[in-house]
Amino acid sequence: MKGDPNKYGDLPKFPYQLAFQQTLAECAKVMTVLGKGNVVTFAHDDGDDFPELHRIYKEFKKLNPRYGKVMVDFVPLDDKVHPPVQAADVSAFITRRFAEDWSINPTPDNLKRLRGSVFKLSGWREGKPSAYDNYISPARVSYVI
Repeated sequence: MKGDPNKYGDLPKFPYQLAFQQTLAECAKVMTVLGKGNVVTFAHDDGDDFPELHRIYKEFKKLNPRYGKVMVDFVPLDDKVHPPVQAADVSAFITRRFAEDWSINPTPDNLKRLRGSVFKLSGWREGKPSAYDNYISPARVSYVI
């Protein structure tokens, strides 16, 4: 989006909301790849933005019924009571820092460090994915704007 705003549009006012939706899509896509009976429930810290993210979650499910079928729930959790939520915050902070480092200085070492901090990197690209890379390609979805 940032690289070609004429093609992809401007960055939204809150880019996190777009990243949130792509995360929903990627997790739901994995459930569909795994097959029948696999579903996912999402949890997010119970901060001030939870009600808006919950609204986006519900709308996302409506706009993307194929993935909506495997998306069971979206629940608020207090990171002081649920250590995994606190650990996810730390992990996201570190990955973001590595991504910013690579964006400023795209060296092989910075890319290696970034790739080692996340399970999957996805991005927009042109064209239909090949059979070989369909599993690792970004999920194709409609976004809540």
